[in-house]
Amino acid sequence: MKIYIPLLFILAYSGNKAFAQNKARTDQVQKVVVSFFDALAKGATTEMTSFCTIDFLLLENGEQWNIDTLVQKIGSPKPKDFRRTNEFFFFNSRVSNKQATLHYLNTAMITSNGRKLKIQWLESVGLVKNHGIWKLLWMHSTLKSKTEIL
Repeated sequence: MKIYIPLLFILAYSGNKAFAQNKARTDQVQKVVVSFFDALAKGATTEMTSFCTIDFLLLENGEQWNIDTLVQKIGSPKPKDFRRTNEFFFFNSRVSNKQATLHYLNTAMITSNGRKLKIQWLESVGLVKNHGIWKLLWMHSTLKSKTEIL
């Protein structure tokens, strides 16, 4: 019995350490997604592009966009009162050493021309780690709902 108790402590410690490492990797890749959308909300296209691979692909409402298409779409002039904030609910995250796949609900609160909108997308992303840096490789975005807030 005395031999098993230290073994249990070793196994418990190893399991907790692996869990903590996986949580840290998951937090890292989720932060890339949040930072990408923070840059998008600000219209900071250079910063936004820095979170993507060169061959980034976005599947948006039945269309195929690359990063240049996305930059063009969000680069149009915005009203002075334009503001966008995003909230994320990550419901599935799979992270290995060099690849990650995330599934989440993205909710944006947008103010524009005196109107307030709440828009939700169901999204998934694939990320790759190259030279120690996580980057978005692909994104699939499906509009879930769009509501005007009075």
